[in-house]
Amino acid sequence: MNSINKKKLSGKSLFLLLILLLTIIGLVVWSNDNRRHKILITKILTQVFTYPNASLKNTIDNLGSNQLIGNGVPDNPSNISNDKLFEIYGSYFTKDAYADFCNKRYPFEIFLSAQHHSSNIEITNIEITRDNNTYNCSVTLSLIKNEAERNVVQDVYITFTGNKISNFFFDKNNILTAINEL
Repeated sequence: MNSINKKKLSGKSLFLLLILLLTIIGLVVWSNDNRRHKILITKILTQVFTYPNASLKNTIDNLGSNQLIGNGVPDNPSNISNDKLFEIYGSYFTKDAYADFCNKRYPFEIFLSAQHHSSNIEITNIEITRDNNTYNCSVTLSLIKNEAERNVVQDVYITFTGNKISNFFFDKNNILTAINEL
């Protein structure tokens, strides 16, 4: 009977060891995904919120006037024949999220507003927290015009499908108002 209990105990121990091992592997994979996502988030936020942005400037300068609407904003950014915009942002997003990002005109409106008001935008801090599948980003921006400087905090919400952004949202009126008031 003693050897039967040892076999049961041995089987239970192996089962618990297997569960523990799978839990550790799962945590390592989750941690690596989380780290990769945070690196990607930092890259995209830097592209969207930094001005001057030479890559985006070249893209806008190379657009034909028939592709622009009021204030120099591209008419349909997701269909720009000049694939420079896709080179800048496309690899970060799923196909649908990229089209949504472009249609909201996030990068263009910030860029053109900063350009129009002769302002520079620098990121001074990015805080990223995760709530289930959503990354909540608090981006502190320094808006600079001549000698005036103003700090603005912009909240951004990002979700992923695999290693691609599947949703990217922020209230662009917050930063546009701050640029206009500087």
